[in-house]
Amino acid sequence: MGVYRTLGLFFFILPLYGLPPQVATIIQPVSSNISLVVTHLGTNYTYSWRPNQRYNPASLIKLPILACLYNRVASERASLSNTLMHRARHTQSGAGILKHARPGEVYRLDTLANMMMRYSDNTATLMLIEYLDRQQINDYMRRIGMQNTWLKNPHLTQPPQSNQTTAMDIHQLLVQLARYELLSPTHTYELLSQMRQQIYRWGIPHWLPPSFSVANKTGTLGSVRHDVGLVIHNKDAYVVSILTEGLPKGTRAATIARIAEAILINP
Repeated sequence: MGVYRTLGLFFFILPLYGLPPQVATIIQPVSSNISLVVTHLGTNYTYSWRPNQRYNPASLIKLPILACLYNRVASERASLSNTLMHRARHTQSGAGILKHARPGEVYRLDTLANMMMRYSDNTATLMLIEYLDRQQINDYMRRIGMQNTWLKNPHLTQPPQSNQTTAMDIHQLLVQLARYELLSPTHTYELLSQMRQQIYRWGIPHWLPPSFSVANKTGTLGSVRHDVGLVIHNKDAYVVSILTEGLPKGTRAATIARIAEAILINP
């Protein structure tokens, strides 16, 4: 058994053949299309499958964008009550509700943050990227250890699809959030609350009983389907990161839901 060390945290990584049998059974037929990292936060016990495979993050990139915003607010270089104007150039296709809004309206930063997370709003996301500055977001991701993640194209649904992340990069971000090591307690609570309230529940939470609390963020673009999140049940807390690309049509969401169920119902 090897040790994966990063950001001052020790992750004990099982060999690929050491995946839990109920998880390996699901992954095996599509093993080249999936990456997985799972951590039990109480013990720090972690196992993974292709954790450093590169993917387009799709809407997962919104997690470090929001963390960057809260970091700027904490440094007193911004206030969540600051406002931005929605201009015609901001309107983006895909997820969200602001694409139906009339340009010229003004929105507070906290409203845009909530739209970005709860509705995965691409228009709100572009407005926040412009406000924070794309290079500043990339610099922030490097500082927090996301060495294999970058935001090159702020228009998330438009070519070129040059944005990138890995399951391990996103996983490390979530572990830091879950342990209240990345942001202030207030901003950590707010970000996790926004994840719990987001409307896309087809992945990790889909087949879990109501007794499981799930704060998750999905990503969808072409054949890309991702879901990552913090899952709490009784005294156990897990961070689960599942990234996929190229799964057969009609199976993409269900495969992620099945993996999550296998991980969490019979760990």
